[in-house]
Amino acid sequence: MRNSCLPGVMQLRGAMRCVAPLWRAGLPFLLLACLAGCNNNQYSMDVTVPMYKDYGVRIPDFFTPGTPIPDKYSKMDVPVCSIPDEAAMWVMIKGKLGGLGDFVAKSYTIDKLELLESRMTATAGSFETLTFVKLDFKPAPVNGAAQPMFELGMASSDQGLGTEIVLAPPLPVDLVQIMRDRQANASDECPLVAAEVHGMVPTPPVAADVTLRVRVTVTAKGVFASIAAWVLQLFL
Repeated sequence: MRNSCLPGVMQLRGAMRCVAPLWRAGLPFLLLACLAGCNNNQYSMDVTVPMYKDYGVRIPDFFTPGTPIPDKYSKMDVPVCSIPDEAAMWVMIKGKLGGLGDFVAKSYTIDKLELLESRMTATAGSFETLTFVKLDFKPAPVNGAAQPMFELGMASSDQGLGTEIVLAPPLPVDLVQIMRDRQANASDECPLVAAEVHGMVPTPPVAADVTLRVRVTVTAKGVFASIAAWVLQLFL
């Protein structure tokens, strides 16, 4: 007998044709079938993580608005001390999954947090006088040892960057280890965002909401959670 059930099937109609015969055959056969073929024990979802609300861009008093940003001041390090921990991420995941959230939190572990983009939306002033922005992330030292820096992305436009800047990292950045190192690190040092900015000095005040969009991958703990992961990907 031909069986059209394939791992990771996403079409609901095809999935129902696969599941119905298994239910008639009995639960043990369903378990064996999922162990043998429906073996995807992970589920991924995109989550928006708020970092800052109305974050004020501080302009030194000796900068004259409307004049070029001096080269020696075009690079700066900004402390980032409010990185969400895994508990905060679970709150966001449960909110996205609704009634299924509590089950997922008990039955899964966070395996990966892949940064997709950083978004800065002006709430006061704008970025129209800026022509170039590049951001890198410098994790806090762990046990006194410096950690590798990650590129967060860059944006440039001769016409200015408008009211919103969206940066995408050129290489995947997994935030899980950064979060865990931050929690385990006894140092009081905060991670840093290394910013390089070119253009004209904007007219104060300038403020922005800063959000991250991340792809969360959760991994099932045990066979029943693996079955649920397969079912979740059919309906969510």
